[in-house]
Amino acid sequence: MVIPLRVENDEKKAVQLRKRRGIGALYGTIPFIIDRIQQYIDVGAEEIIFSGILPKLELFVQVKEEIISAFS
Repeated sequence: MVIPLRVENDEKKAVQLRKRRGIGALYGTIPFIIDRIQQYIDVGAEEIIFSGILPKLELFVQVKEEIISAFS
């Protein structure tokens, strides 16, 4: 499963982004993203590939440390 991911601390802006990309997009706060990933896992997702992350090292580090670490 490939899902667009974008950490957005402004929930109002995140809601607008999700409306444009679709409700499946992981656009939102860290807790929102973690919760949504857990929902995918709960219904059987075994592998999730994140797409759309801007090519900035600090963003990849943030995803690793704050999101992926919640599932290890």
